[in-house]
Parts: sequence; structure tokens; C-alpha cells
Amino acid sequence: MTDTFHWFCSHESLQAFQPFFVSTTLPYSVIRGEEVPLKVSIFNYMQQCQVIKLTLLKSEDLDLIDKDRTRQVCVCPVVSKTETFNIIPRMLGKINISVVAEAVEDDELTCGNAPVVKPTEGARDAIVKELLVEVVQTKF
Repeated sequence: MTDTFHWFCSHESLQAFQPFFVSTTLPYSVIRGEEVPLKVSIFNYMQQCQVIKLTLLKSEDLDLIDKDRTRQVCVCPVVSKTETFNIIPRMLGKINISVVAEAVEDDELTCGNAPVVKPTEGARDAIVKELLVEVVQTKF
């Protein structure tokens, strides 16, 4: 029996668009027990404001100093907004830090009176960053 595969080539284009994305800023390494600011930036590519729900996922590798693990942020057109989560790494070695961002309705009037784009279903972004946790600071 012979399997036959047919390959078709189409000249149609596929366009993908992401209405926002997130990026994190962390040092390369930290000392265990040290308070570290995890900066999460959200970039909006839409022509109206968006409400983004940011969530720092739970991890046994770190403690969150801040009260809220989840925040709603208004990000207006073609700008970025940065939120800071203050964390304390507990485990030695490389740990993963995960943040999820999702476009949500502006039910809490997070953007005030600014026009807000209705979120696209499934509009999400996630990022996992690796952080090296050491006993003492390595000198370079």
C-alpha cells in the first residue's frame, strides 16, 4: 500500500494580529530572600484603550509581598503601562516566574470615561521568565 500526499500551494495570505502583549523585566540573578521588583509592561496596539487583567501565577518558589496577585490595568492606544509585583525568591537555582494577561470588559470603569475596545474573545498573552536565585551575589 502506498501513501500519497498532496501538497497544495495557495497564494492567499494569513494575517495574525495580537491586540496587546506583555514583557517582563528582571535581573539575571538575585540572592535568596532578597526583595525583587518584577516589572510587567503591557503594550497596546489598538486604537482605543483596553482593560487588561494581569495575574502573577502562584509558585512555591517565591513569595508575593504585594496584597494582590491579580490587577486590572487600563492601557490606552499605542502606549505601554508598567505594573510592579514585589517578590521574594525562596528556592535556590533557576525558578520560573509566570504572568498571564487577558483583555477583559471594563466593568469597574478602570479606564474612567475613555472609550474602551470590547475585548476579543481569547485575547491573552503569557510569559514565563527564568530567574537565577543564588546564596550570594556572583561578581562579574
